[in-house]
Amino acid sequence: MKLYRWPDCPQPVRTQVEGFLAALQRQLGPNLLGLYLHGSLAMGTPNPAPKDIDLLAITRHGLDGVVKEQLVNLLLTASRCPRDLEFHCVQAAELAVWRHPLPFDFHYSEGWRERFLAGEWRTLNDGVHADPELAAHVTILRERGIALYGPP
Repeated sequence: MKLYRWPDCPQPVRTQVEGFLAALQRQLGPNLLGLYLHGSLAMGTPNPAPKDIDLLAITRHGLDGVVKEQLVNLLLTASRCPRDLEFHCVQAAELAVWRHPLPFDFHYSEGWRERFLAGEWRTLNDGVHADPELAAHVTILRERGIALYGPP
């Protein structure tokens, strides 16, 4: 059974991820230190169309409400075109001293789409939150993740 990874993923998926990265770079500018692919597309999946694309962004400093609203609009547009995006944004300083659960600055998944459309992203992403699943994401990213932008 052939496993699909980022280097040989279908072109619509590559186009989606590269378009998201370009838009993210425009929105975050020099605050964006890196964008990393983890999950099935980084590790290999027998399905050429993975259910979702797992991305983690590292930023220099936190995101204000205006930037978070821009991210909401970007993700509502970019996700589902053609695949769902699962996205976390973590400040670099949070990774310098490991703790669990790992704090994050922003999160999006399709499970939150309706709540985001209703404006609830403000409470879901107000301030810094923690996610116990980020420990697994970062571990996978460090072992088998792919740097799409920034240092490995």
